[in-house]
Amino acid sequence: MNSLFILLLSIWNMFLFYNDQYGLSVILFIVPLLYFIYYYLKKYKLLKNRRCLLLMIPIVLLSLTYLFFNNEFFYYLNQFVIPILILLMFVLTIKPNFNLKNIVTDICNLLVEPFRKFSLVIKKFKEDISEKLHINDNVLKNLVSILVVIPIVAIILMLLTSSDMEFNNLVGNILKMPRDFFESFDINNFIWKVFSSALFFLYFSATLYYLSGNFITKKPYISKTKNNDNKTIFILMIVLNVIYFVFDIIQIKSLMFHYVGLNINYSEYAREGFFQLMLVSLINMIIVLKANKTDDRTILINVLSIIMVIFTFVIIISSILRMNLYESMYGYTLLRLLVYITLFTEIILIIPLILYIINNKFNITKSFIIIIITVYTAINFINIDSIIAKRNIQRYFDNKDIDIEYLENYHTDNVRDLIVLYENTNDYNLKQSLYNYLDKSIDTSYDLQGFNISKYIAKREISKINN
Repeated sequence: MNSLFILLLSIWNMFLFYNDQYGLSVILFIVPLLYFIYYYLKKYKLLKNRRCLLLMIPIVLLSLTYLFFNNEFFYYLNQFVIPILILLMFVLTIKPNFNLKNIVTDICNLLVEPFRKFSLVIKKFKEDISEKLHINDNVLKNLVSILVVIPIVAIILMLLTSSDMEFNNLVGNILKMPRDFFESFDINNFIWKVFSSALFFLYFSATLYYLSGNFITKKPYISKTKNNDNKTIFILMIVLNVIYFVFDIIQIKSLMFHYVGLNINYSEYAREGFFQLMLVSLINMIIVLKANKTDDRTILINVLSIIMVIFTFVIIISSILRMNLYESMYGYTLLRLLVYITLFTEIILIIPLILYIINNKFNITKSFIIIIITVYTAINFINIDSIIAKRNIQRYFDNKDIDIEYLENYHTDNVRDLIVLYENTNDYNLKQSLYNYLDKSIDTSYDLQGFNISKYIAKREISKINN
């Protein structure tokens, strides 16, 4: 049953992604995949932590972004994030251990070990097919007959639909997908898709064999030696806190009270350093985590950690203020908005970090994973392209300054905003540029597998300005 279902999933995968279209096809593949994963884990009693099945929610939501949005950045990034979340769900559901080192090790094993099971998969698949179908001469003859009939019928239907318009209208919608398949048939692409689907079958089957046979819960390793780095951490935190104290005083005085030296231009001063400060705040969090990792930490280490967290918070606020001033001068882009999101995520991460400092038994890894996945999933649904377009357009109407190249990105999520700009601007050159871009540059074509709501809406809105 397992081999048959995985085989059907592999064929379904080849059919959905035959033309490399990611839209409706993604959620149509992810849902049966997640259902089978749940069925398998439950059947073989591998559900050690049912709450981690909640990871299915962000997986489904991220899959839906391919249907609702058309953002190139997340289009490619989610092709990595979704498989990683599936692997994380496997690991945390079967082995509910939120030790970061163990999680990374288990995910790496889960990626590599299945390759060793390929020969076992092939052997088991042959046995399953032989056992389930009870192949004999009579069954074999029937299979041969079906294999001969199907292509002949397909060819006849293709000929009939191309020769008679009424017949074509009658069965056209039913046969559209197989007809398109044969009309656009590319032998090289077909061979590649068969190969990739076969690889998916082998790898996914091997993964399940590995999980059921090798992925057993082990007691976490606990070091019996005390941490000898306490002195180093203590000195490091003392020095850094002194530095951050001086630095944060300057930040409060300059950015919050707009007081800078006589020979310094405030605007130029404030529009620098946000990337560096963001990196510093991340490093500080890592240091605090390292300092509070051991059981023999002291109260002084806890106090120094709390002070460093406070200084880090001021640094994050400083970075946000700098980015805000930079954007007000140069406009809004995807990278600049992602900096904001990263900084606000860091602020949220400070809460569990403080709880961890107060009580080192608090599961900070679990909290960090939940927060990061939640934020990442949320930003996939806020329509970043539209937000960037709205803010740049508002900026244009405020002071007549706009970098149109940031908006003409060949996506469709911001088309309605660009149409608003097109209909309300009096700048002939800008209007002509927008018209040419909307009319000719955006590819809003798709077939059923690649159906995308953002493209559909964009196509409808663009048709209005052409009429």
